[in-house]
Amino acid sequence: MKRIFNQGLLKVLVLALFSCFQLTTRAQNDKAQDDWKFSHPILIQQPEPTPPNDKNNGRMPEFPGGNMKLQQYLKNETHKILSSRADNVFGKVVVGFEVNEKGNLSNFRILKSTNPLLNEDALSIVKSMPDWKPARIDGKEVKSKMNVIVNFE
Repeated sequence: MKRIFNQGLLKVLVLALFSCFQLTTRAQNDKAQDDWKFSHPILIQQPEPTPPNDKNNGRMPEFPGGNMKLQQYLKNETHKILSSRADNVFGKVVVGFEVNEKGNLSNFRILKSTNPLLNEDALSIVKSMPDWKPARIDGKEVKSKMNVIVNFE
């Protein structure tokens, strides 16, 4: 009789311990989920960015007509080269260059290339680009470095 009582008491104690453990774990998980919601800024609406003020914050160098015109220019030029080549060579070439205070381009160099056969073609495309709008800091045009990806696809 004493043994049955001890086994019953032991079962009740074990069940009570598991219940407490489960409640503690659930409370920690709920808290972790709440922390996660507020610790990841992607879930919180960000304010709209304000455009930089040319005189105070400056601006990056810009292809005439903007980034969309640059992409169109590169696409047209790569298409011309690919259609004139007899081989089916494809790849990407990253070309670095400098834009001086007047917007002239210089110091062209290959930074990365997936196909060395395309390096000279990529350099010729970038060298033939028109002058850019120079970078500006505190209302003054300054020399800057730029990179473009010439994608032969």
